[in-house]
Amino acid sequence: MSQALLLLAWLTPLLVAPWALRPRARWWAAAAAVPALGAALLVPPGTEFELPWLLLGTHLGLDATGRLFLLSGAFIWLVAGLYRALTPAPEAGDGRFRLWFLLAMAGNRLLVLAAHLVTFYLGFALMGLSAYG
Repeated sequence: MSQALLLLAWLTPLLVAPWALRPRARWWAAAAAVPALGAALLVPPGTEFELPWLLLGTHLGLDATGRLFLLSGAFIWLVAGLYRALTPAPEAGDGRFRLWFLLAMAGNRLLVLAAHLVTFYLGFALMGLSAYG
């Protein structure tokens, strides 16, 4: 259960991203932050999850420091997503903004949950490059 929450906390923004370009998807960016809040509150410290088939072996883990970063980061992403959903925005670039927002959120989550150097660099690169968009 706790390993599934770790994986869900990272993958939710990536799973929601294909629907971000739709005009009525303004709440999806805020909703994608909720699984990380649940993982930060419910997953016990020391939980690890391994995906050996992904990028030389991807390791996700949550310790006490990571829990603090995941909780504060998820709260900030939630507030930012709610602010964007409640603020009137021009319709022209709103979907593209949500897409880059969700990709940056997924990179940030992977960065916090990384228990392996390659996983950390992948999260850092995904967060940094998509934040540019």
